Amino acid sequence: MSFTLYEVSKDDPDFSAIAPVADAGYIEPFNGMWEIWRGPSLEECTTRLALWHGHDPTSLWTYLTDNATGDIIGVMGWNLHKENPFANGVPSLTAYWMEEGGLKNISD
Repeated sequence: MSFTLYEVSKDDPDFSAIAPVADAGYIEPFNGMWEIWRGPSLEECTTRLALWHGHDPTSLWTYLTDNATGDIIGVMGWNLHKENPFANGVPSLTAYWMEEGGLKNISD
């Protein structure tokens, strides 16, 4: 069995094939943090992840394919910083992609 590791392009980020793999890995069993991160739909999440990745110089996303099938079998995203991003405190992140109520009440 052999695999190939790919890096998601910063110039033309395409998450349409890898977001469903991440979703499948986090949705079962229930993961409340993923539910917030995912937002109202997988389609919206896919678009948002591509936008964030393309505009964030610290973002690095990779995925692994099975060479025999071509299937994506793993996905991972990181933010790599040259300096401590929390030196001046933890930045706030408001879940602007979530509708008011429900999980948004605990996400912000």
